[in-house]
Amino acid sequence: MIRVENQQAFIDANEVPLKRFQCHKKVWAFKISRVRQVESSPSSGIYDWWILPSDAAWPEFKVDTEWALKHKPEAGGYFVIYEPDGYCSYSPRAVFEDGYSQI
Repeated sequence: MIRVENQQAFIDANEVPLKRFQCHKKVWAFKISRVRQVESSPSSGIYDWWILPSDAAWPEFKVDTEWALKHKPEAGGYFVIYEPDGYCSYSPRAVFEDGYSQI
């Protein structure tokens, strides 16, 4: 179990604090307005996942099911694309806004 106290993190009762890191990555991102799950064909049980950016300048787009199930995106969170390889991920709102500033 992890415990956090006095601005340090520890594993169980171990008294050696974990090393601390600061993020310095540059990413592309947008806030998610809505996540839709649409059945591909009636009664198939197979779904398409659609992400709607909060900025109307960008269109709704489809993500694959594997990505959606892995990242579990939610409205209000951020769709994040990392440099340099274009890896796509999801970040909850509070985590993203606490760690990134627009440049």
